[in-house]
Amino acid sequence: MPKISIIVPVHNTEKYLRKCVDSILAQTYKNTEIILVENASTDNSPALCDTIAREDERIKVLHLELGDLSHARNEGIKASSGEFVGFIDSDDTIEPEMYEEMLELAVKENLDIVFCDFVKRYDYRSDRYVFDNSGKKTVATAKELLRLNFMDKIPQSACTLLARKKLFNGISFPVKQYYEDTATTWKLLLQAEKAGHIARPFYHYYRHSGSIAHTANFKIHHHHVIADIERLEYINYSTEYNKEDIAILGAKPMEGFYRHFRKMVSLAKTAEEKDICHKCREWAIAIPYEYNLRKKFSRIGRIIRNHWRIYCFLHRI
Repeated sequence: MPKISIIVPVHNTEKYLRKCVDSILAQTYKNTEIILVENASTDNSPALCDTIAREDERIKVLHLELGDLSHARNEGIKASSGEFVGFIDSDDTIEPEMYEEMLELAVKENLDIVFCDFVKRYDYRSDRYVFDNSGKKTVATAKELLRLNFMDKIPQSACTLLARKKLFNGISFPVKQYYEDTATTWKLLLQAEKAGHIARPFYHYYRHSGSIAHTANFKIHHHHVIADIERLEYINYSTEYNKEDIAILGAKPMEGFYRHFRKMVSLAKTAEEKDICHKCREWAIAIPYEYNLRKKFSRIGRIIRNHWRIYCFLHRI
């Protein structure tokens, strides 16, 4: 059976790393290698990685001088020897049967990439199941699964995929950019021929009170906007889709654009940040298609198109 390379970027996650690695070692599928990519941690993570690696011959460690999630994933891919590649964040965990079931589907159906679902686990509220938990298995062309990706019917997270390593030829995660998954996973589907999805939340995505998702930061929201713009430009200008397809497939990325653009405007302080807001607005009003947006996002769109000066005045940009 094929080897799976499981890449785990590690940056200041000493508190969670042991639990993460234990969940990988507990996998029912054993032909794996685990690559801990420690990147410029300032806590005890570097020493802990080395300690853990001595406990199981399948674990190896890379120590990087640049603290960046995308860089760590890219270097992990280069160092991997498996036919298939998966990713786990070092403060998350996975179900024991995750990789066995995903690989079984990939081998049986000759798939290039398989996705599963995730559950959000919080340290301050109850779990949240974002997707269906029916166990349904879907096999389709990669382009058909790409449609589900754009419509948020399957996750965009790299941590919920198992992909043939060959898909990463010419594709890498964007360094020093947040929401790197949103910017990358759909490109992997463009490289693939057949793809699959298992409607099971095998991946446990932990949301801590101090995580990036809870940080109000201009750069974070701008990077999400960059990823949404790239997806929307593909949808709008690809010969694959007619106007009806564009209206449907572009809705979720456009809602994401408006959600994060609104926060960008509220957080813009410097002249450079304000200029970025103006350029993103110019891009938005130049889009030639109307999307099937939910009411609140349609309202934001109308405001930035028709009442931009007032909007800028209210937000002091």
